[in-house]
Amino acid sequence: MFSQNLILTHCINLGEMKLRMSLEDKHELYQEHLRRPHTHYSELANWAKITFNLSTTPAKSTICNAIKRNHTKSQRVDAKARTMDRNVALAQVEAKIRIKFAKGWLYKFQRKHGFRSMIQHGEAASVPPEQVQEGRKKVLHETSGYNSSDIYNMDETAFFFCLSPHRSITRNRLPGTKKSKKRITVALTTNADGSDLVDPLFVGSAKQPRCFGGLSGRDLGFEYQASKKAWMNGQIFSTYLSDLNERMATANRKVLLLVDNAPSYKADDDLHLSNVELKMLPKNTTAHLHPQDAGIIASFKAKVKQLQLQHALEQINSVMTGRQDKFYEVSMLEAMEWARDAWRSVAQTTVANCWARTRILDCDLAAFGQRMGDLHIE
Repeated sequence: MFSQNLILTHCINLGEMKLRMSLEDKHELYQEHLRRPHTHYSELANWAKITFNLSTTPAKSTICNAIKRNHTKSQRVDAKARTMDRNVALAQVEAKIRIKFAKGWLYKFQRKHGFRSMIQHGEAASVPPEQVQEGRKKVLHETSGYNSSDIYNMDETAFFFCLSPHRSITRNRLPGTKKSKKRITVALTTNADGSDLVDPLFVGSAKQPRCFGGLSGRDLGFEYQASKKAWMNGQIFSTYLSDLNERMATANRKVLLLVDNAPSYKADDDLHLSNVELKMLPKNTTAHLHPQDAGIIASFKAKVKQLQLQHALEQINSVMTGRQDKFYEVSMLEAMEWARDAWRSVAQTTVANCWARTRILDCDLAAFGQRMGDLHIE
């Protein structure tokens, strides 16, 4: 009876024996090697046979290879942990983890936490913060003696009025077209509370554009000047200042006009301004302190683009197939009408909020801008 039980137990043990070591067994073997580094491979082989219930004693080469591979793997994981500059609790497990997220999950995560993909623009990061703070203090001192309605800011932007969009929605690749370079400069002026959007000043390259039909810009209801490259210059700016001064004198108002620190905004020495005080923003601080650059011009351009695209949609049925580039062909006069209409549609809250962002006004107006902060720019 005893011999039968012994034979049965031996058979059961044989059934439980393994032919070779698993990955976990080899890792445990490596750990035993670390605990007893001076142990011969033959002793480790006997230890493995007993510990892992192997049917045969592992060969010396098997023990050697298992130790070398685990050593190399451990070094690779440790190096990765040092590169990540953090502690790895379970190095062997973490080395196998490769987290993957679906695009939908990432989109919802970004939307939940307010993350957005944004293009770097401007040169604001290049200006030392100390220089910006000093400039802001200087401008605050200059604006402190005026009401918000009497503080104005002027800036200019290029308007490529025949330029087609560079993106579209399509099933297939869409070949591009030659981009139009027809351009006019639009100078925009507004006061700090947004109650006065001065009519835009347009600067073109032709003194008498053909689309004007022999009339002047003022005959057509526009402020239009010309220069060789359609850029602002000192002479055009002086004329604009003189007209603005006359307007303010008629209204019996004394105002402050802030402009960029650029040579084109240098007025003539003999120009007398009785009702307009001209001040330039501190050098290299335009990206931080310029109200127009804080979002006013961006709002204007968005509205102009909307009018341009609406015009292109209306032209689809009237333009021959294959001449899609003509969808955006328009006269400079019509483009000026778009710009004027777009400028007049910029919301007062948008203007006030953009001024408040620059923090170059007194506390009362800044508080007003802060109240407008929850509103979207229109």
